[in-house]
Amino acid sequence: MRNAFCIWFLIVCVLGAGCSRSIKVTLINKSGDDIYIKSASLRTLSIRAGDTGQFIPGVDDTIDFIVVHNGSDAAYSIKGLAVPPGWVEGKTSMDAVLHLLIDEKLLVYILRPNTDPAWSMANQPAGFPLRPRSEVGL
Repeated sequence: MRNAFCIWFLIVCVLGAGCSRSIKVTLINKSGDDIYIKSASLRTLSIRAGDTGQFIPGVDDTIDFIVVHNGSDAAYSIKGLAVPPGWVEGKTSMDAVLHLLIDEKLLVYILRPNTDPAWSMANQPAGFPLRPRSEVGL
């Protein structure tokens, strides 16, 4: 019962109740182009095609991160998504890491830790892959 509570608490903190700034996101760039990330952790993070970057999500109350791709801004939100146990790395909300991958269509997939990315991409939990919520001009 205690483990179930811990998992529930982690999911609520990570994706819903205002604790989202304590998690980290690791993003693999498979878009085919260099991208830039705007988030809470820093002004702009550059991730070259094929590389990985890490950031803390949170731009405002509705947007967690923005991907700048070929001069266009695409906004993504992970708030409120129910991520099943096993898809978040870490034991508490303070050391939680979401592993994500962005593809050439700018779809963002969640990757299960220590699992083949191809399996994760074919078995996405509800709400994934993420599609850009909107094009924004920040």
